Amino acid sequence: MSRYTTELLGTIEQESGQDTGFRTIGHLHLACTPQRLETLTREATHAKYHGVPVEMVGPEFVQGKWPVAKVDDIIAAAWVPDEGG
Repeated sequence: MSRYTTELLGTIEQESGQDTGFRTIGHLHLACTPQRLETLTREATHAKYHGVPVEMVGPEFVQGKWPVAKVDDIIAAAWVPDEGG
């Protein structure tokens, strides 16, 4: 559904000339526990299978995208570059 919505919002703006307000800024999904990392890894694998560009990254990457974040408890994160809001 998120893939469809991302593509649809771009199409609406192109076809109608109306700004939808959607901005592709990327999205970080964080894992701070081993259990969350397991879930996040499974979700990322599923998303990739469905064509979503997702990459597992470390705390340094999170810090680069979100400089004010406290990253000392982050094990890993999933980065989806074409999500937005």
